[in-house]
Amino acid sequence: MPKDLDKDGLAEWIIEKSEQLQGHWQNVMEAEQAGFRPNGSHLQSDRIQSIATLARNNVKKFRTELAGLEVSYDLDGVKVKCGTYLDNWDIFFYNMAKYDVSGNLDDFGVATRAYKAVDVSLSEILEMLGVGPAKRIEGSLHPQSQQPRAISPRQVREREIIREKEVIVKVRCSYCHRLYNETLGECPHCGAKR
Repeated sequence: MPKDLDKDGLAEWIIEKSEQLQGHWQNVMEAEQAGFRPNGSHLQSDRIQSIATLARNNVKKFRTELAGLEVSYDLDGVKVKCGTYLDNWDIFFYNMAKYDVSGNLDDFGVATRAYKAVDVSLSEILEMLGVGPAKRIEGSLHPQSQQPRAISPRQVREREIIREKEVIVKVRCSYCHRLYNETLGECPHCGAKR
């Protein structure tokens, strides 16, 4: 691989790496959906672990390649964004492997957020490089459009958190013209009654 890359060369490089990592993602998703044994352990646990390990090793290799790439000054920001993109993939594979072992939905949630960040950062990178939709990786940039996942027994344990947002309304004092909380009967600044 040449050390000096222009816009097109960097776009080809990131698309190639994305296709490889997307293949690992597909393999993890297929193994994860294989199901569970009656004792609650995952049927494809060893497979998920090996895929995640291979994917994380590829991410490390890609990070080393990225560090060795020479780009023009105007592409430095894109190169940094590529590093963030690879970091998000690493977080995804790490937490999917962790979730597979622990069954902790928090690990699955972190993996999901990392995957969404992967999708967003790749779109931003390609936009920064001026890559039009025709050149983008069809189907792998937005895998959310693929088949919905079956709900596993672990996901049933999800809990819903609802938070209320309190709105505080301020009123202006007719005497000192300062704002104060409407629940107060008098202005805290000058003591005037409402």
